Amino acid sequence: MTNLLSASVEVFYAPFTGEARPATAEQPMVQSVRRILQEELGVEMWLAEPGRRPLSEESVAELREICRATTLPVTAHTGIERWNPEALRAEIRIGADIGIRQLVIHRTTLGLNAPDFPAIAELAGEAADLGITLALENSTAGMTVIRPALEAVPTLALCLDTGHAGISMWRDGMSPAAIIAAWADRLVEVHLSDNDGAHDLHVLPGAGRLDWSALLPALHGLPAHVVQCLELNAPADPLAALRAGRAFLR
Repeated sequence: MTNLLSASVEVFYAPFTGEARPATAEQPMVQSVRRILQEELGVEMWLAEPGRRPLSEESVAELREICRATTLPVTAHTGIERWNPEALRAEIRIGADIGIRQLVIHRTTLGLNAPDFPAIAELAGEAADLGITLALENSTAGMTVIRPALEAVPTLALCLDTGHAGISMWRDGMSPAAIIAAWADRLVEVHLSDNDGAHDLHVLPGAGRLDWSALLPALHGLPAHVVQCLELNAPADPLAALRAGRAFLR
């Protein structure tokens, strides 16, 4: 595992239905980012506070200084879940101000149910001009849903979510390792979690049905620039989960 192992702030915020509300549910984004970096992990932040409240100018300034001070990877994940070009532009500008170089987006972010590829290409180009790569994440529906966008817009990169692929592979046969092999030239980030093959549980790698005997060698063979990000649901003890995930992936 390279020094580009990272972790999502989701670990502090995201219980699933029926679970207790985590004690860190209202923890400011700046504090979450600092706590992960203190574990000597990179971090994937949200460009908003918990509850999708806007970041204050003070928080943006603090996050900017954090980015400048660390050599670990700092990326971001969108909070926009529908096609809203102006909202996405605003989020890209915030990310650029902070110093983010990579923004993970969903198929819904780009409106891929009825895509406007020229408009998507324009947005991806604007992001690139600000130094930000838009990384389109695979969904539980499989690669077939996002492949047209990746083919139509060369400036879009790929974020592989292993948990999503662990669900979609039972329909399309594309395991996470197979996606890495097929899309290595577009891959800039991997979200690392496990599940039962049916539900997107975001449990620790090795705690579900994914074949890590095949996936770990594929991960270890990735180029150094590909960020590998633990994206876990562990409200009971977030930092212990991150440490366990890092130990498993070594």
